Amino acid sequence: MPGTLLVASVAAGLIFAACGGDNRAGTSSTTAGAATSGPVDISGRTVTMLGTETAAEADALSGAFRHWEMDTGASLSYRGSLDAESQLRSALATGGPLPDIFLAPYPGLVKDFAPKARPMPNDLIARMNDDMDPDLVKLGSVDGVIFGMPLKLNLTGLVWYSPKVFDAHDYHVPQTWDALVALTARMKADGIPPWCTGIEFGDATGWPMTNWMENIMLRLHGPEIYDKWVSHAIPFNDPQVRDVAAVLGDMWFPDGNVLNGRPSIAST
Repeated sequence: MPGTLLVASVAAGLIFAACGGDNRAGTSSTTAGAATSGPVDISGRTVTMLGTETAAEADALSGAFRHWEMDTGASLSYRGSLDAESQLRSALATGGPLPDIFLAPYPGLVKDFAPKARPMPNDLIARMNDDMDPDLVKLGSVDGVIFGMPLKLNLTGLVWYSPKVFDAHDYHVPQTWDALVALTARMKADGIPPWCTGIEFGDATGWPMTNWMENIMLRLHGPEIYDKWVSHAIPFNDPQVRDVAAVLGDMWFPDGNVLNGRPSIAST
């Protein structure tokens, strides 16, 4: 049976079901938008997984499945790449082999891949509803059908600074946006590049900038406009979105605002 699990991380991560190869034993039916489930013998089978975790994170992820491998007699084959999303999109477009499990880096991919996806099984959905906040469960839902399960949460939107530099120059941690803008100007006047900004990430270059755009959108226009933006009820070049880009541009783009200059942003 074709069926792949997709897992996304946002500020959250999700297990989400898309169509993979013929690696899953047994059969499933669909009931009320979810697959039924039961014990399945997968001894001797290999479950393939694709995600963006690499290096030490990939080793730790694979290691977490050792007991599962011993209990089931199956094996996990994990492949990590910063371009995992592009690889999956290419496989879907060309009919290439798909992983059984995809660790998607953000929950919007659940909606993108839902037409090729497999709903989560009923027993797992029941566990999710018992154990998780309803808003987390909704992250993996498309048109009322649950395709994804939150897997991890990532804290974003942090600004790091050097306490030693702050003490030496009598800087204070800003408590408001206006104070942040004022501190940026003061540091620049002192000859210190106030920002070190990098958005390079292979084929996904730019995603760190989206975190800033999202936070500024909420600050300027509130959650209703934000939701319209996310659902494409307003276009990406809507005047309110352009407002957000202008605010961010005023922070990053003037000469002297970013370490190594504006051109370094997309290559760092």
